[in-house]
Amino acid sequence: MTDSPFIQVALQITLAVLTVLLFPTAYRLYRGPRIADRMLAMDLITTLLASIMVVYAILEDQHLLIDIALALSALSFIATLGVGRYVSEGRAIVTGK
Repeated sequence: MTDSPFIQVALQITLAVLTVLLFPTAYRLYRGPRIADRMLAMDLITTLLASIMVVYAILEDQHLLIDIALALSALSFIATLGVGRYVSEGRAIVTGK
């Protein structure tokens, strides 16, 4: 799909950067300290995973992965709305310092 060597290198660098960004986000998911931080980190992880899937699909010319990334993004949006409502109603157990 991408014959240009410049685009190939740019996509590979983008894939590496997106993958590296998963680590500090996973740390924030683990450490918290508030539930809102964890919720935002989980939303960012799913966004990063969907982005990684799209870049990889472009690199490997796998069109099915783009559809899967779109479905993951839709499910992530619905889950974020559900957790946000759950937290805003005060039904979540909030632990922190």
